[in-house]
Amino acid sequence: MRELLEISQFGLLFVANALLLMVGCSAFLYFSYHRLRVKGYRPPAAAAIILTAGVVGITLTVLRGEDQDAKTSFLLFLSDYFWAPLLLSAAAMGILLLILPPRKARVFGRRQGHSSVFWWGRGLIGFGLTLIALAAVLWAYGIERGSVVLAALVLFFCISPTGLYLIRRGQRAKSVLPVEEVLEKDSTPLVLYLRAFLQESCFFVIGPQSECGSNARSWHAAVAKPEQNIGVTFEEYLAEALSNHIGPFVALGSPEDYLPPEGALRTYADDTGWKELFHRFVQQSACIVTEVGKSANLDWEFTQIRQEGLQEKLFVFTPCSTAGFTFQWAFWNLIWYLKGLHQVGWREFSKDLKELGFEIGFEDPGPGSVITFDPEGRGMILTAQAHRPAEFVEPIGAWVRAREKTGRYVRVSCSVCGKPDYLFSSQAERACKHWCRTCEMTSHPGARVRRRLAPFVGCVYWAYLLLSGFAVIAVSRMVRPEAGWWDRLLGCTVIGFLPLTIAIHIWFKVAWDGSPKDDRRAASWYRYAANEGSSSAMVNLGLMYRRGWGGLPKDDVQAASWYLKAAEAGSAAGMNNVGFLYENGIGGFPKSATQAITWYRKGANLGQVQAEASLKRLRDVASNVAGT
Repeated sequence: MRELLEISQFGLLFVANALLLMVGCSAFLYFSYHRLRVKGYRPPAAAAIILTAGVVGITLTVLRGEDQDAKTSFLLFLSDYFWAPLLLSAAAMGILLLILPPRKARVFGRRQGHSSVFWWGRGLIGFGLTLIALAAVLWAYGIERGSVVLAALVLFFCISPTGLYLIRRGQRAKSVLPVEEVLEKDSTPLVLYLRAFLQESCFFVIGPQSECGSNARSWHAAVAKPEQNIGVTFEEYLAEALSNHIGPFVALGSPEDYLPPEGALRTYADDTGWKELFHRFVQQSACIVTEVGKSANLDWEFTQIRQEGLQEKLFVFTPCSTAGFTFQWAFWNLIWYLKGLHQVGWREFSKDLKELGFEIGFEDPGPGSVITFDPEGRGMILTAQAHRPAEFVEPIGAWVRAREKTGRYVRVSCSVCGKPDYLFSSQAERACKHWCRTCEMTSHPGARVRRRLAPFVGCVYWAYLLLSGFAVIAVSRMVRPEAGWWDRLLGCTVIGFLPLTIAIHIWFKVAWDGSPKDDRRAASWYRYAANEGSSSAMVNLGLMYRRGWGGLPKDDVQAASWYLKAAEAGSAAGMNNVGFLYENGIGGFPKSATQAITWYRKGANLGQVQAEASLKRLRDVASNVAGT
């Protein structure tokens, strides 16, 4: 038992030290970079200075020699090889911050980064690899100790991020396009992007790389696996869609930019000329897009738009839904808070707009919304619950070109919970009753209760896993002969709660909504919801008839009937399935490519991905046949 206790204590000590090192390194990098930027040093120079401080810290650690006790003491080993380089690097950075002169941070004019930084980055990585190879050779021949190899590895891992950063900066410098040249070649009215400069780096959407990666340009998105979550900024996410559907995506750049961020094309005017340039861009623009945000310059821009009567060009975006990514958003909100970035909510933003002369006559439209204004400055919802870039941009394009609403703008209430929801106009006309997504996914009342309790149970379960070391200590203290009543009570509590928590967790994991998997009951609830007007339930019931699940007979005619009802109720999935039936002549439907294309097109217009792919496939087949 004593050995088990020692192993638990060693594991806890290792985990705690690793966490402290991560916090310490992060604090060192963040504080150093922030202070250097305040002194006026641009990103490449700041990265080089931080690298210099790291090299100095590692060099001083190697020069001070190896403590012989570090070979037998775990704490001394951590101190010599981890904490000493970090603390010495921090001391070197403090001295550099004191002696380095301040520089001018704000630079105006065209950004034309030096492509030589690309080769500097490659040189740094090559230098690190050479050091590792040299240290390994010296150690193999007995000329130097193994600590030299370890020092070379630590140095390489310190300089390699800087090298990769410089390589990426160099590649970015080569790809920067002057906005003036783009506007001369493209006579299409531009899309002007307004935002608070400090909020440029905040994410607009967080999601799997497989869904959001095509619109992301960050290094993390490039190396992430398809199932990993990534964050994408507003301009990264929507730049391509806005440029393709409306016009060149342009913004006034922050004078503190070293290179323009990925997304909008930027021009950099001085403190006296930016307002004149803003007025010119506003007059030339087809539309003006902005996020929910706040700054003094942004308020001035909104005021000018209202005074000049151009509020019909203004489109306000709310971020995509955070559902399913609550932890990721909480983490990044904490990071932005530590960086001093205030996250503006809809209530605060709408209040500011009212003070600037706009009229907002509705509550928070929810995530994924686009709001515009009429000639009197009254706000109106153009679409809501959008997620993909096309779902944001296509309603804007239709409104700009023909003043036509094509998004989800009809407000309805859920028939079950009463919460507000938004539908396409065609869906609202066909749906006699509407169920929100949450109620469709948890139609059984018991499932809703278990779904609300699931996060709490999950937190308790993971707390047990994370605190397992303390649980072992509590149990080991209980079995000692000299254990007191408190030790015995604590140990018994741990032993009693652990199997109970695991059992509850397994109960919740049996099925995603807490219910055992039962196709027959599922079919019964799908039929109930379908009869109540839920289009998603109609699609699912049709699928069960198509597959013969839940005790239902395998009946393509019944499946086709429910698919058609769902399509007529406005379900994009139902439209896609009806198109599939027409394409293959199933369920009593005649085989008709024309009808299939018609239904696929309806589903694609509502954002159904499978319908879009099927529509493209049939059009390609038709064009190939016509070509032959």
